[in-house]
Amino acid sequence: AREATAGALADMFDRAKIMVLAQSIMALSALSMALLTHFGKMTPVLLLLLGLMLGLGGALNQPSSQALLPELVPRGMIASAVALQSAAFNSARAIGPALGGAIVAAYGAEWGFGINSVTYLAMIAVVLFVAPTLGAREREESSVFNAVTMGVRYARYAERFRNLLALAALFAVTSAVVQAALPGHTTELGGSAGTYGFLLGAMGLGALIRVVFRQRITQTGIHLVPFGILLFGVSGILLGLAPNLVLAGLCMLAC
Repeated sequence: AREATAGALADMFDRAKIMVLAQSIMALSALSMALLTHFGKMTPVLLLLLGLMLGLGGALNQPSSQALLPELVPRGMIASAVALQSAAFNSARAIGPALGGAIVAAYGAEWGFGINSVTYLAMIAVVLFVAPTLGAREREESSVFNAVTMGVRYARYAERFRNLLALAALFAVTSAVVQAALPGHTTELGGSAGTYGFLLGAMGLGALIRVVFRQRITQTGIHLVPFGILLFGVSGILLGLAPNLVLAGLCMLAC
């Protein structure tokens, strides 16, 4: 529901302004976490509420940021731009958690939250710099409710799109177990906050490796979607059975 509403808003309003708003929400959430943690006022309820606020900002940001890509590059370069964007995202997934874990282990969670809030300010600056170069576009004139309803109706009656959404939703629900259970499993294996960050980084590094070799894998005749789902499932099971952090890291690399 959040993504559908955010997608409708991206079609109806200025996407750059939506991104600035979303990044501001996430920056405020991260800064609040830093200050509350520093002064010892953080509670589980506040952490959950600020995490929800962070998630809402991310949901609002994603459709607008993805829709901006075709406006930034020529049509013939969109495929290359998408691949580059995916590589950048997975590089961040590989480096960010490991770096964040190291910061938390060395200086405390408040520094991790604080530095995170500054990164959102950098994104706001980039969006404000790029926004004037974007051309005018036609916008949806219907209400948010009508736009979401039309999207749901299309997804319902377009068989291929409906099947794709169902597959993505099913994979998202089942794969979320890995990251949800990882903190507790890391503790059981004797790891720390830094170890947890490196395990998440291994997952991002594995995704980056697959982006780099995606074309070669496709040329061998392997179908990427079923192969990727199978590999993630097997790796997730082995992760739960891993007796030490080395094997857990290898399983996260394969996830």
